[in-house]
Amino acid sequence: MMFGYRPGAGDWLAVVRGDAVLLLPRRDDAAIVELWAALGEADPYGAVLGRFARDGLESMPPFALVVGGAPGGARRVAVRTGCAVVADGRTIRATSETAWLEQTIEADVAWEAFGEGAGGGAGAGGSVWPIREAVVFAAGVRSAEETDAATGAQPSSPPQHTLKPEPEPEPDDAVEDSTIVIDRSALRRPGAAQQPAQAGPTAPQQIVPTSFGGEHDGATVVVSSPAELRREASAHLDRSAQPAAPPAAPQPAPAVRLRLPGGAVEPLAGDVVLGRSPSVNRAAGTRLPRLITLGAGDPDISRSHVRVGLEGGTVVVTDLHSRNGTNVLQPGRPPVKLRPGEPTPVLIGTVVDLGGGWSFAVEAG
Repeated sequence: MMFGYRPGAGDWLAVVRGDAVLLLPRRDDAAIVELWAALGEADPYGAVLGRFARDGLESMPPFALVVGGAPGGARRVAVRTGCAVVADGRTIRATSETAWLEQTIEADVAWEAFGEGAGGGAGAGGSVWPIREAVVFAAGVRSAEETDAATGAQPSSPPQHTLKPEPEPEPDDAVEDSTIVIDRSALRRPGAAQQPAQAGPTAPQQIVPTSFGGEHDGATVVVSSPAELRREASAHLDRSAQPAAPPAAPQPAPAVRLRLPGGAVEPLAGDVVLGRSPSVNRAAGTRLPRLITLGAGDPDISRSHVRVGLEGGTVVVTDLHSRNGTNVLQPGRPPVKLRPGEPTPVLIGTVVDLGGGWSFAVEAG
């Protein structure tokens, strides 16, 4: 897949792999390597969002993520404050009150992702260079390769030193869809929801995981001069002389469950979609969600009303553009109405109110 990018001064990075594009401010090398690996997973969209959510919302950087492969061939877009995506004449931009904003765009719609204040965006001048799979300094990335219209100059690839490629990760098996139906006649409708008991140097070093074409290795290093290459090689030898620290043991994700009306309990192991007649076409990733029928026959509840999932161990609730909206009541906080389509992290003990007296609670498993 070929994209186009506007070269940047070193403050912003574009990470491009396969059919996925991630734009974010310059980060340390270890973080970029992790994000590169996440973009190579079977579900790069969920893997990248999970990586960002893992360290908490306060440390989450601005980003724009565009990934193909959504149901129907559409592209999935996630944008955090500080970035924007322009697609088909409309601007997708999150607010400061939300973690990030999710949208879908048609696969054949032209789009451009850019960091606000980075010099990119619709109408921005300058060269547009082709990019297939790489990590580069960029002010923005767009959906199609272009050349500099003013000069007609063709972009050239930088010098590269390629290392031995690493094997691609095996894709996960798809999770089969299953549905839970709550019988309205067997439930006692509650009256109201209650809370349960640097700017870079002139010639910065770039990490470029692969060239514009050919084989991809995920670890190519490009520097701006032979002197910098010698310094980097010397530093690498010094580091290799030290004993390697053992890798930290992965922390298991906390067990979470949903307490449904009537006392039923649903473990939260993946995405769950709740509504009076939910469907899989409102899924967030390539894995099919669990479908829970809640409020069947109640016009106050939309067919696919709300989605609940885990992002890096954090419970995230998203109103699926429901007719009457979704309210959340977190422990020690006033009730908040969710913005449609915007994932909102919630705490254990939160009550999610769909309206019409239907609600469920987020509990520790």
